[in-house]
Amino acid sequence: MNYSHTRFTALGQYFGFPPCCVAEFLATNCQSTKVAYPRGIWWGTGYVPCLCCAKTIEAQGFDQFIQDVIEPARECALLFPDDTVCPKHEQQKEVDFIIACAVSKKPRLQQIQYAIQKIFYDFQVAFF
Repeated sequence: MNYSHTRFTALGQYFGFPPCCVAEFLATNCQSTKVAYPRGIWWGTGYVPCLCCAKTIEAQGFDQFIQDVIEPARECALLFPDDTVCPKHEQQKEVDFIIACAVSKKPRLQQIQYAIQKIFYDFQVAFF
């Protein structure tokens, strides 16, 4: 698993996105969803569902999907979708989440440790 996959997996967990959607995003950028739903109600939220979840959203409504699926799994304190957060803060939220996961010794510790090392390496290269 490369850094990008580790990062997007951690962010998906942080924001409460279903694992099937994260996996599909990493594998194909949810291309089948984008073809089937070119103007999906989720556009602009930062979440792109897999085709199965897109069909569920279409059947039950996005608000219900958020309430039933995303919010219970969400570790981010902000309600979904929250477009008031400036994108430049996303990396800090990611770092905070990854550090919190490492401290709590959750099962994804090895992936998270790698991501932390990569983030700090990127930070050192960018700012020093």
